[in-house]
Amino acid sequence: MSTPPERKPLPRLVDPRKLAVQGARFSGSVPTEQMARLAGVVVSADSAAEAELDFGRDDEGRAVVQGKVELGVELECQRCLKPLAYQLAGKVALGIVWDLDGAKALPRQLDPWIIESESSDLYEMVEDELLLALPIAAYHDTDKCRGAGSYSTGEVSDSAENPFGILAQLKTRQ
Repeated sequence: MSTPPERKPLPRLVDPRKLAVQGARFSGSVPTEQMARLAGVVVSADSAAEAELDFGRDDEGRAVVQGKVELGVELECQRCLKPLAYQLAGKVALGIVWDLDGAKALPRQLDPWIIESESSDLYEMVEDELLLALPIAAYHDTDKCRGAGSYSTGEVSDSAENPFGILAQLKTRQ
């Protein structure tokens, strides 16, 4: 994988509500070695994810986080099982809430970020957004995939005798 230029790491533990009040803005990286769940579903990844996050309030006074996250990874092609270079890119649009009731009250365009204490793990939130950006299934382009021509969905000839044929004969005798 290519190594992106060094960027300042994001802070790990933050108070999202306080950052929303302050209108804080972060631009930095999250080391992929801190993302164990993501490591379990990709073949390999760049050394760090890049994130741009804007904390603030929306028009109705809700605490929100908006921005984007990106990471270059290699996934396993589901046809040929070889590595496939892929750029994960996720759009962040989160409403900062205390509990499930607050999450239910958010508008459709905001996903909930439930904060149960004063501090929350920013790395975990970035990892969540990257996991959501994963494709359902990864494939090489058909002309570049070795596994694309190794299967067929053509017609299958059925020359075997019908096992229920004897029942048809019994039915016609009566």
